[in-house]
Amino acid sequence: MSEGIMRLFEDAQELLDQKRLIPAVAAFEEARRLTKIPERRALASYNLGVIHWHYLGNGLVARREFRACIREFEAQSEGQREPLRVLYANALENAMLSALSYEEFDSLAAHLTAVNPG
Repeated sequence: MSEGIMRLFEDAQELLDQKRLIPAVAAFEEARRLTKIPERRALASYNLGVIHWHYLGNGLVARREFRACIREFEAQSEGQREPLRVLYANALENAMLSALSYEEFDSLAAHLTAVNPG
């Protein structure tokens, strides 16, 4: 099963590289739905956020996906978080750009400072 899910991720990335956006979105959504590994769910959510923000211009859906990535990261124990630290910081930054209020922006900025104090 794991090899099949990895293949879905590879296919989704290939579709994205070819700018076949709707099939790429569907492939990332399917990969996220099928995987049980939190890091992969976070990666799929992040990639979906990037597609919706950068390519499709849909900030609301992008915001939802970046927030999903953040939730996946925050649900893990400290030891599990390290491999995703950069992804988490990037998701926080992107979520800040799509914040709907100053309060939401400030809250995300505080989280980002805690993750990446430099």
